[in-house]
Amino acid sequence: MKNTVILAGLLAASVMPTALADTPENANSKAYAIRIQGEAVPAAVHDISYPARAATRSRDGHCDLLVQMDANGNIGGVAVSSCSDATFRQEADRLVKNTGMVEGQSDLKPLRIEWDID
Repeated sequence: MKNTVILAGLLAASVMPTALADTPENANSKAYAIRIQGEAVPAAVHDISYPARAATRSRDGHCDLLVQMDANGNIGGVAVSSCSDATFRQEADRLVKNTGMVEGQSDLKPLRIEWDID
């Protein structure tokens, strides 16, 4: 029984480096950045990611938004003003869906999200 356990461990160890090796998909990975700039920057924006369609085409883009924030920097609502491309507009619309729409016109702060890829 002891030999069986050792043999199983050796087999797993010999397969592991192959399973963890870089794949062709990882070889084409590119660095990207998402920058958020504005008059008042939110404490956190968890719902933003790089649109996959834009990333595979190595496209940069941006969206201009209007946001409502409380004194702690928490986003209360978001409205999309403009975007450089429909792909980035979809990502901004997803943020609106997950965060909520702007209610009223008070305390709106401009915010710009920029997506850059190498």
